[in-house]
Amino acid sequence: MRAEHGIGGDEGNRDLDEIDGHPDLVVKGFSATNLIAEVETPDVLDNNPGHIIDQLEGYARQGYKRVLVVPSGATEAAKELCQDIEGDVVVSTPSGVADLV
Repeated sequence: MRAEHGIGGDEGNRDLDEIDGHPDLVVKGFSATNLIAEVETPDVLDNNPGHIIDQLEGYARQGYKRVLVVPSGATEAAKELCQDIEGDVVVSTPSGVADLV
């Protein structure tokens, strides 16, 4: 597991071949499910949704589930935003991410 934003001391490599950018969280080799997650605040959902769309579209990679992680009060807005993203994106709260692996 590799993470951004100070989790895990920024150790490890979040770069994956064939994707653009640096996801906030990459989980691989944990189980049958590999995750590429982007963590966002309600403020970014409201004021810069294009940034989220660009990131998650750039993270499409076979064998990985894309996840948009937001606070529980922002899940409906996040689900609506994900309708504008090509391919499947799962919306989760921080506490729900563990249930995805």
